[in-house]
Amino acid sequence: MGGCVDRASPPAATTAEILATQGAAQAFFQQDRLEEARVEYEQLVEMVPSDASGHAGLGMVALRSGNVEAAEKHLIAARERSPSDPELVVALANARSSLGDGDSARALLTRSLALDSTHTRTLWALADIARLDGQPVESWLVWLERVVALVPGNLAARVELSGAYLEANALDQALAELEMLRQIAPDFPPRARTAFEKTERAIQVGDRSSAVAQLANFRLDFEVTAQYQEGVADLRPLSGEIVGIPQLYFSFLTSLRVQEPEVVLNSMRFTNASELAGFGELQSVSEEHGGAALFALGDFDGDEDEDLLWTVGGETSLLRVDFGQFVVDDDLGSMLTPEVGAIAWGDFDDDRRLDMWLGGRESALYHNESDGLFSEILLPAEGQNFGKANEVFFADLDQDGDLDVFEARSGLNRFYRNDGDKTFVELSERFGLAGPDDADTKDAAFADLDGDLDLDVVLAEGSHGLRVLLNARGGRFSDLADRVVVDGGENATAVALGDIDNDGLVDVLVAGSQEIRLLKGQVDSVSGLEENSRTIIEFEDLVPRDLLLVDFDNDGYLDLAVGGSSEVGAGARLFHNIGGGNFSVTDHLLPDVPSDIRQLDFFDYNEDGDADLIILDSDGQPMLLRNDGGNANHFIQLQLVGLGDGSRKNNRFGIGARVEIRAGDLYQVHTVTDPTVLIGLNGHLKADVIRVHWPNGVAQDLYFPGTDQDLIEQQTLKGSCPLLYVWDGESFTFVGDIMWKSALGMPLGILGGDGQQAFAPSYPSQEYRRLPPGLLRPRDGEFVLQVTEELWETIYVDGLSLVAVDHPDSVDVYVNERFIPPAPTELELWRVGDRWSPRTASDGRGVDQSSALEARDFSYVSTFRTGRYQGIAEPHELILDLGEKAASGDVTLFLTGWIFPTDASINMAMAQSDDLQSHFPALDVIGLDGKWETVIPDLGFPSGKDKTVIADLRGLFPTEDRRVRIHTNLMVYWDEAFFTVGSSHLATTEQRVTEVSATSADLHYRGFSREFRKGGRYGPHWFDYDSVTVEPRWHDLAGEYTRFGDVTELVESGDDRYVIANAGDEITLRFSADEFPDLPQGWMRTFLIYSDGWVKDGDLNIATGDRADPLPFRDQTRYPYGPEESYDHVDARRETAETYLTRTIKPPR
Repeated sequence: MGGCVDRASPPAATTAEILATQGAAQAFFQQDRLEEARVEYEQLVEMVPSDASGHAGLGMVALRSGNVEAAEKHLIAARERSPSDPELVVALANARSSLGDGDSARALLTRSLALDSTHTRTLWALADIARLDGQPVESWLVWLERVVALVPGNLAARVELSGAYLEANALDQALAELEMLRQIAPDFPPRARTAFEKTERAIQVGDRSSAVAQLANFRLDFEVTAQYQEGVADLRPLSGEIVGIPQLYFSFLTSLRVQEPEVVLNSMRFTNASELAGFGELQSVSEEHGGAALFALGDFDGDEDEDLLWTVGGETSLLRVDFGQFVVDDDLGSMLTPEVGAIAWGDFDDDRRLDMWLGGRESALYHNESDGLFSEILLPAEGQNFGKANEVFFADLDQDGDLDVFEARSGLNRFYRNDGDKTFVELSERFGLAGPDDADTKDAAFADLDGDLDLDVVLAEGSHGLRVLLNARGGRFSDLADRVVVDGGENATAVALGDIDNDGLVDVLVAGSQEIRLLKGQVDSVSGLEENSRTIIEFEDLVPRDLLLVDFDNDGYLDLAVGGSSEVGAGARLFHNIGGGNFSVTDHLLPDVPSDIRQLDFFDYNEDGDADLIILDSDGQPMLLRNDGGNANHFIQLQLVGLGDGSRKNNRFGIGARVEIRAGDLYQVHTVTDPTVLIGLNGHLKADVIRVHWPNGVAQDLYFPGTDQDLIEQQTLKGSCPLLYVWDGESFTFVGDIMWKSALGMPLGILGGDGQQAFAPSYPSQEYRRLPPGLLRPRDGEFVLQVTEELWETIYVDGLSLVAVDHPDSVDVYVNERFIPPAPTELELWRVGDRWSPRTASDGRGVDQSSALEARDFSYVSTFRTGRYQGIAEPHELILDLGEKAASGDVTLFLTGWIFPTDASINMAMAQSDDLQSHFPALDVIGLDGKWETVIPDLGFPSGKDKTVIADLRGLFPTEDRRVRIHTNLMVYWDEAFFTVGSSHLATTEQRVTEVSATSADLHYRGFSREFRKGGRYGPHWFDYDSVTVEPRWHDLAGEYTRFGDVTELVESGDDRYVIANAGDEITLRFSADEFPDLPQGWMRTFLIYSDGWVKDGDLNIATGDRADPLPFRDQTRYPYGPEESYDHVDARRETAETYLTRTIKPPR
């Protein structure tokens, strides 16, 4: 047969085949199996020659192989197909730089930056080139500053920026950067910590050369840590070895990005990648060898790869990821754990290293040491016969900032309260979490079900059905009487929590032996559980054992994976969320899996932005099901970074936080249960905003987040009493806070063994606050003041007046503004004639502080190191030598400054341990034996911002030595210190006091002023009245508030008839200037503000901190008071409430 023969073209590859090829190529590349990766990438080029991904992959393989010329060829081809992709530009610049063409590399990067000014690896590369070229530090410092602004959680970037600031002799910026590094990094290894502290001290005393040397020592030890290395890998510098680049950033096909949802779903597949992951090398062990088969995912070594804690056959092993494969960690080896029934990772000591919990009849906790080894932590001895553990989780169930542990068990459950000092107390009975002793609790989960910002617990209790335990705070959980019974009461085997329909409310899924039921949010104490639940999935061939909510196609809706046992089919089932709380079967996306699945979970194994599944069969054999194509929709990988030393209020990974995401019309809510949250964005390129409600209830917004986003907790002032602004002749100027002595419902500690709490005194705050001379000016014949509530509080303003103290202009007048417990207050005026500065002033390390204390200029003594919590520092001293001017001993000392306070939840945390105690400022003098002795044990501290503490030192000096020492471990920042000699108080002939009530007072909504730190990062939180936002900022305390309008009669005097104001409210007070007498010649006027009232913080550990009631009154014996007392018992109070309390603030949802 002659002539030409028609040759048929090979059939076009399906999208699923293309995605599988790409997934295999990337897996081989991660494992450094370069030849196999090259073959797969070549096949990918044949399949989709117009796409950049195959060419990019070949370029990266060539780079890693050291063939730079070939790499350049492939990367140019990739860039022709995707000219605006900055990753391709960085890779090509890498190749050019390696070929010695630095100018071309710089030009490429500069052009790329014009297309994407936020691409961190481009910015880092430009900084690296500038540094290597020997350019001035200022030329590459600007690039590093932009990198840190974009990826604030990258530790390598912060270390580099600190060094650059030192090189530029910008010592203050270097110190600020190091302080932030200390707050966000895992706790440093001992030798690195020593060098770090020496670096800080050298900067504080201005010794730049020593600081540079000590920072170099710190880097020697810190740079070998996994967290630092991962930061470098994320930035991928141009300098250094090309071979060994850890991952491929071209993680999805450019031609497949952002397709219609149906296209994505039909194209994707899960591929059995167990062999690639190294699971084929693991020995399968049947249950007949004893013990349960379990696993827990967690990045224990901080390299951003999820490792595996694996228990099977009575042994527990740790599998770390090494070049994309799970291998047994030789340092840990295998531990005999015959009775372990539940395992989990969690950072119980807040060092940003995951610790290991093994739940058995006798549970065990292993602390992750800085060297990668684990040490056992002693747990309390068990006093009861607990059954086997079925589930365990870490969560902050007492809202004190650290992670507690809950174990679901057969029989009584266990709850271990974390006391913050590496000790635990078992308190399941006291907290109401033990449950009935005949229950068989198979599963447990946590989330905020009722929208009140604390964590609730849901239990699958076998034949007892579903139990919901709402967090009542104060160390108590309330048990809803209703139950959801599944399968006619046969068994409740598993539970999962999540926002199924994206309405912002957490829904509950519970599995029985034949069905899955959905309980639509919102659960509360009123609605019945059974009435709000319905069956959404019924099984004929599967008995469910595990439920997993996971958005496997990144469309922004939580899908469902179910693991269990089947006699006729697969033991894993997959369901796609189609909206409205309904699911469609998508089992065809799964490969063949065993018929009996014990457990399943998800993680991003190959770091390509979609959820890969890991399942465990009945023999304890893990399987990896790689997701090929789920990342065609865009995504965010979010990591929360809670602050450490100096501001610790939340656990360091943000476990338990509520995360809200909005991208266009797509809205999602997630509860953080793992250090990394994978969030699908459907067809949106980026999210518009992420709002995080941290576990302590404080909200934080992040606009237009990146794909791999660290969100670092802000150091936020959430409670500090109402704020005062005065008219200064041109504008309203912030003065400070008032009513600082009141702290309604503030816990002070725990009394005895029954868990009863002690609370702050309940009398109203009565205080006089001095206004700086000349600040208050009349406006159209009136003095105008604004009292605002801008923090997470409710205030009860019972009396406000303006006090004029007239006195000779040769003296000044002060009031003692130190904090004392609330009590009836009388006006005491202190006289300041000639004022003298101390001869010398130094801190406890001998660093001179004279310049910081010489004037009231918002320059503070700040050389002490902060401690673990906000408000607590390492013990520090201020030593003043008053010198010969104080020789007579007739001395009064004036100290002005501010305090960064703790809060209710921190107080609760500290009350749990004797190791964590606050020590109020005390004053010492030199005794007869030449040693320091305390003469004023209760010196006190400024009651808020920019206030003065006065100490009468008459008769307190036993020798001629006029040195005094002030010592504390509170975060008190002193701004000015001076003393007077002679008369301490104004004589009657030197004073005229006029107190005036407001001629009008108006309550209205205003909003929230812009907040900043006055005097730099060590200064108090300050407020700009002229810059205001009206959007709500806090989770309001619910209840009845004073209606807007005239409230003049309510603030005239302290009579329990008061204004109740919410966050965002403002009271405008006007005082007639004509009511103040004319000044005698040679006299001047000092104004004081007198305030009377109460403040209740919204902190989650404040008693009744979720609502405005019960209403306080002067004669109450305690707060909160019991049923024998009532605000309404007095007719005048009841009538005032009926008239004025007509504005209802509902609980936020």
